[in-house]
Amino acid sequence: MAAKPAPKTGRTIVMQFEVLDPMPKLDEAVDFFFDHVLEPEDSLTIITPRTTYRFKPEALARLPRQEIARQLKDKLREDILTGATEYKRLLGDFRDILRSPEDAPDLRLHKLQVVIRQLRDRIGIDEASLRRTALALKALEGQKYIFLFYEKELINSVSFGNLGDESLPAEERNLDDMAAAEVQRDLTVNPRSIERIFSDASITAHFIYLTQSKMNAAGLDAEYQQQNEALQAKDLSASIYTSFREMARVTGGVSEASGNPFAAFRKAATAMENYYLLYYVRENYQADGKFKEIKVVVTGRRFRVTNRAGYFAN
Repeated sequence: MAAKPAPKTGRTIVMQFEVLDPMPKLDEAVDFFFDHVLEPEDSLTIITPRTTYRFKPEALARLPRQEIARQLKDKLREDILTGATEYKRLLGDFRDILRSPEDAPDLRLHKLQVVIRQLRDRIGIDEASLRRTALALKALEGQKYIFLFYEKELINSVSFGNLGDESLPAEERNLDDMAAAEVQRDLTVNPRSIERIFSDASITAHFIYLTQSKMNAAGLDAEYQQQNEALQAKDLSASIYTSFREMARVTGGVSEASGNPFAAFRKAATAMENYYLLYYVRENYQADGKFKEIKVVVTGRRFRVTNRAGYFAN
């Protein structure tokens, strides 16, 4: 009887950065990854706000790890700054509209709504890109991991009276509520759909939510903030956090909200290094295209099990 083939030990690792600020702690996370996580047989893909870099396992044979890490940190910083340029321009537009007394309040609110939508839609992680990533990784053998680094986004909501006219008719004052509604980013990811696609592809997703940023709400200076007490910072990315946190949970990964990307990444990487690989064959298997849930139970209350949610029976 022929022996069963040994499972592939080389891992496929994807790191995606939706970050607005170059952070020293991001550099530390990259150094930690190359010093303590990346194995010789692993393949690595880096997705930045600007482009995608792919590192094959043989790259480690050509260059020292520290040199590869240095080059990657330089590229990452450059791409983050480039990707933040448009964001900063929109923040400037937001500030200029608030400071412009010439326009009527309703026109100013309309302009603010346009800018807020553009800020809200700036993110590069959406359902279509996640589907493409999952399909590309599904065809690969071995363990597959994706680390999503996402920086919290803030924007200021504005009271209508703060724009200079509190005597408008009620229907026009309703523009205030409309503008506030625009602040909340629409949920562009269907958690239920994405969790099943990632589970089916055997991808473990780790979500690292960066809660501190040098960019204050709308880039407004402190003096202007004090002069306009009606401004309130709103989180554009609350729904993003909720959906990606759930995606990490159902794929067996972890989610961390932290102002320190190095500490958060180290915790996720540690979880990646500690696991059991279980195989089983389902009795009476039917390729009906339906999603089959997987449940793993262990004895002992002190254990907490994380595993992928299931697979499509194709």
